[in-house]
Amino acid sequence: MNKYCFAVCLFFFTPSSLFAYLDPGTGSLLLSSLIAIAASGIFFIKNIYYRVFPLINGGGGKASQKR
Repeated sequence: MNKYCFAVCLFFFTPSSLFAYLDPGTGSLLLSSLIAIAASGIFFIKNIYYRVFPLINGGGGKASQKR
């Protein structure tokens, strides 16, 4: 019950409008972070694909020739 009372009080006593300023440096940082996360995800998935695909195909291709 205390959690609900706290949530209701927090809702009613917080200001209705908030003013935030994001300078161009912050926007650039957020954009470059999103691009880096997307690129990392692509390379991670690509790495998994190249490790699993030869197992499914029966070990053929470049991966088996390296060994």
